[in-house]
Amino acid sequence: MADKKIARTQHEQVMDMESPVLDLQSAVSIMNRMLTDNFTHVPTQVTGRPDYWYLGKQDIEDMFFIMNEVRERSSRIKDQWLSALEAGR
Repeated sequence: MADKKIARTQHEQVMDMESPVLDLQSAVSIMNRMLTDNFTHVPTQVTGRPDYWYLGKQDIEDMFFIMNEVRERSSRIKDQWLSALEAGR
């Protein structure tokens, strides 16, 4: 007998989004902290100019990493949302 795939309800699919949404919220919070730490002070002491900021290699890598996390997580949530909408039809 062939296995039958049990259709998941719209409610179940929406509930599956809870963890990814919380992960996204955490990633955005981390990105906010990085931006605050690096861009809310006058950089004159470090760069000699008030309009030039200095970011170290690790700062830049961390920002790109977390931006990619935000992009991937938001894309995953969008896909889950669209799937849940289809389940409600």
